[in-house]
Amino acid sequence: KETVFFLTSRHTQHRIALDTINKIKEKFSLNFVAVDIIGKKWMCLVPEVSSMYTSEFHEFCKKQVEEYTCPFYVGVKNRQGKITEQAEHELADFGNMGSLHAEELKERCTQKNMCPYYLSIELAKKAKVIIADYYYLFHPRIRASFLNSLKKELSEIIIIIDEGHNLPGRIRETMSFYLTNTMLQRAEKEAQKFNFKETASYLKEIQAVIGGLVSGNEGSRAGSGESIKDRQSMNDRQSIKSRQGIGGLGISKYRENERYISKEEVVRAIEKQLDDYEEVVADLMFIGEDVRDKQKQSYIGSVAEFLDAWSGDDEGYARILRREQDTFRRWSLSYRCLDPSLTAREVIDASRTVIMMSGTLSPPEMYQELLGFGERGSSEEFPSPFPEENRLALVVPKTTTRYVQRSPEQFKSIAAVCTEITDAVPGNSVLFFPSYQVMQDVSYYFTKDNKRIVFQEQPHFTKEQKEELLAGFKKYALSGAVLLATIGGSFSEGIDLPGDLLKCVVVVGLPLVPPDLETKSLVAYYNAKFGKGEYYGYIFPAMNKAIQAAGRCIRDETDRGVIVFLDHRYTWPRYFQCFPSDWNLTITRDYLPKIKHFFSKNTSN
Repeated sequence: KETVFFLTSRHTQHRIALDTINKIKEKFSLNFVAVDIIGKKWMCLVPEVSSMYTSEFHEFCKKQVEEYTCPFYVGVKNRQGKITEQAEHELADFGNMGSLHAEELKERCTQKNMCPYYLSIELAKKAKVIIADYYYLFHPRIRASFLNSLKKELSEIIIIIDEGHNLPGRIRETMSFYLTNTMLQRAEKEAQKFNFKETASYLKEIQAVIGGLVSGNEGSRAGSGESIKDRQSMNDRQSIKSRQGIGGLGISKYRENERYISKEEVVRAIEKQLDDYEEVVADLMFIGEDVRDKQKQSYIGSVAEFLDAWSGDDEGYARILRREQDTFRRWSLSYRCLDPSLTAREVIDASRTVIMMSGTLSPPEMYQELLGFGERGSSEEFPSPFPEENRLALVVPKTTTRYVQRSPEQFKSIAAVCTEITDAVPGNSVLFFPSYQVMQDVSYYFTKDNKRIVFQEQPHFTKEQKEELLAGFKKYALSGAVLLATIGGSFSEGIDLPGDLLKCVVVVGLPLVPPDLETKSLVAYYNAKFGKGEYYGYIFPAMNKAIQAAGRCIRDETDRGVIVFLDHRYTWPRYFQCFPSDWNLTITRDYLPKIKHFFSKNTSN
């Protein structure tokens, strides 16, 4: 009766999981259905939905389905919600074809004019294994809708979480909400475009109100200065119902370009110029839905969703008002989740079994506490199956990317060390940097002195661009090329370069997050809850990112390679203790002879 949910954060892992399932079925002569489901938005065949915000897409899709106007949904379900004859035919074919990757299913559905997502749901109802993203079970609203569609309960589900070290951060990001002055400006233009004049005035007023909070002058407002509280349009507000409850506490202290702000401060400021806060939210929700009917997406709706979320609880959240350092005109207001257990604990407690795994799930007790496993949780660590002699792991304390020590001379030194290392490697190397800015600063000197072909990751790479770059990089396996990438970016997780495709990884610097108010809030919250704020909120997340990036070098028991951590901070006890004990790291400034000896030894073998 149980169904296995294999959850992973990256699309590239879906195919690996499917291949593994097919091998299990073949080896043990098993016959069961396994289905791969990616995000509904990315499976959708309707043109232009890729430009929508996720929340907007879900509202658009819901309305299309309810009104039976989606040309692809009608190929799967009839008006009564029953499976069409054509869909039944396809489901039978898919059952005979074994486990299909979502992209393959999407391609086939494109030819048949059928919705890939809803066809996947029908397959999932009969599946013993479902491969999906974290949010299908760890986003409350999506989980409720998804499980209802499958007619399944959490108590019937065995959850396997792949790359589990990513789960706390993903939950926190999913449950956080953001509003910017740009969003409000676009929402105002949208209201003007559709002739919602009073709504446009609302949005302009909200911009001025929050702008006043940014500048420290709550009364600062745009326009004539006359309140529009008593000038709301009955046409814009028709059929709107109030939402419930406001309240809570907060702190208001400036620190450089950001400060804490309370829920009440924002609500009070808006109500001072407009109507009751709940009615403002309801009004914008209503108008946003109307706009989505006309153009699929709505900035007004996005503003409304943020203001609605702003009414949430304070426990486990931080409310932060931030402005750009050079201007008061650009700002962001955020309601940031600090505690992933607020969402995860419900899933963990209600499910049949939860297995969370990762090569960098260290320390395991941190993840047990952060996610709320409680007494139900236990951990097991297994030794690496890879021969120790196949890996040379070094800490080179010769340079640093520490912020206060960054300079052209420092970047030039980093480039020189990286050039020496990559020149000594008989094959491909990857250099991982803590940020795009540091990568650019080092790249300026590295590309001047390095004689090898250099590939470089760019921000906002598309899937196709990433695959094209990787394919080009692999071609230089024999002569050797260098890939410059970022820790936590497109190439630090979810890619495999086995065998001779990658011989060396250099992790340049320590990827510590900036000590902004969100980080300080995390540290303070985890310190109050667990007594381990600095480690849980600052040190361990950075070290796990660095170790995860380094892990690209050794992907199976036959791989051989060199891993270098280039920053003197890695020798500090607080960081050095985080390395896996079986890595046998050597701290050295005399790195070149060791690297050359390692490769000459392996060549002779």
